[in-house]
Amino acid sequence: DLIYGTGCGVTSRIILEAVWVGTSLSDAIDGREYRAAFWRLYSYINGGNSAGVKIDMTVPVLNRYTMNMTTQEITSSQKFFYIPAIHQAAPPAPTGDGVFLTTFDHQYVYSRAL
Repeated sequence: DLIYGTGCGVTSRIILEAVWVGTSLSDAIDGREYRAAFWRLYSYINGGNSAGVKIDMTVPVLNRYTMNMTTQEITSSQKFFYIPAIHQAAPPAPTGDGVFLTTFDHQYVYSRAL
């Protein structure tokens, strides 16, 4: 649910508890690694899972960054695709290297249009 939009491309949303498929990025700044992470997740929704089923790509896509507050350097990053409601109760396990399922609690997220 959209709770606030600034009119300048930044919004905040409430996302309810849900299962997501994710992967880690070895370098959050490297565009090639960012694309590789996308394709690992895309492979999962395109049948690279234990059931061999294709899963609709949905929004949002989340990028999570962990920062060292002293140095202000990014220490880790991950990319996540939302698992659609039809698969939430029993999402198929990923078969690709470095791809995992996780459950996020109810949360507020902030996004910007690129």
